[in-house]
Amino acid sequence: MFLQTVLMALREIRRNTLRSVLTMLGVVIGVGAVIALVSVGRGATQKVTEDIGKLGKNLLMVSAGARVRGGASSAAQSLKMADMKAIEQEITGVHAVAPGSSSQQQVIYGNKNASTSVTGTDNNFLEVRGYTIDKGRSFTQQEAQAGISACVLGATVKNTLFGNQDPIGQQVRVGKLSCQIIGTLVSKGTAGMGQDQDDLLIMPLGAFQRRITGNNDISLILVSAEEGLDTAIVAESIRALLRQRRHRPLGSEDDFNVRDMAEIADTVTSTTNAMTALLGAIAAVSLIVGGIGIMNIMLVSVTERNARDRHSPGDRRVR
Repeated sequence: MFLQTVLMALREIRRNTLRSVLTMLGVVIGVGAVIALVSVGRGATQKVTEDIGKLGKNLLMVSAGARVRGGASSAAQSLKMADMKAIEQEITGVHAVAPGSSSQQQVIYGNKNASTSVTGTDNNFLEVRGYTIDKGRSFTQQEAQAGISACVLGATVKNTLFGNQDPIGQQVRVGKLSCQIIGTLVSKGTAGMGQDQDDLLIMPLGAFQRRITGNNDISLILVSAEEGLDTAIVAESIRALLRQRRHRPLGSEDDFNVRDMAEIADTVTSTTNAMTALLGAIAAVSLIVGGIGIMNIMLVSVTERNARDRHSPGDRRVR
């Protein structure tokens, strides 16, 4: 019985080759559309998650200023080194803490120049943000404490100013400051929102504060939570500590921000998952439409076959 069914199906396919090809094409396109669109959505989710993860492992960013509409920050009391030390000493679950103060500066070498983000910080910055020294070295304790004008270049700045040359030991001008290159960083590529993580130059915080900003403020405190710990708990502990240190009255809004990269990643992932579901639904509609078309073709085929059977010569003899 099964063999007869298969032989009959093959016979019908040969008899109506074009119709059979169109039927199979409808199935292939419908199923392929579902697979392709769902794969695109999942790929986008994975890419966004990886890009945000490049910013740093279990990263929390603390900055001054209350959050207002549009994502900007209102003016507020700047962060201090004492705030960073308090977070490091009093918050449980903190793996590493790094200060940060940044400014967009023109970096010049010979007849080449690049506008880049110059960050004053310490060696913990490399660990918190997940950077690795490619050539040369990071700051020594003496350089960090004395505020010596030494700098480490990101891959983008290095390629712009030096190309294939070795920059170690060379002098560059950062604004009006002469700075000796002691190391270069391994490229990290772009992060979320297309941010180029290699377009930076880092130097000791003391040198940055004295020679570029002219004050002792820091614009950012970078916190890396311990592996496996819920960063939301650490973020809430930091928020409570800073409210106490900055004497915020009960019921008042924060005049600082604690941004949790894991929370941002979850938000973006939820958005991309919703888009994936939407794309899958659109593809499913095309599959249903294709299925209805196939059912219509099969109905026509069965109707024609029945008509042929009723008007066959053998049928007329029986009559």
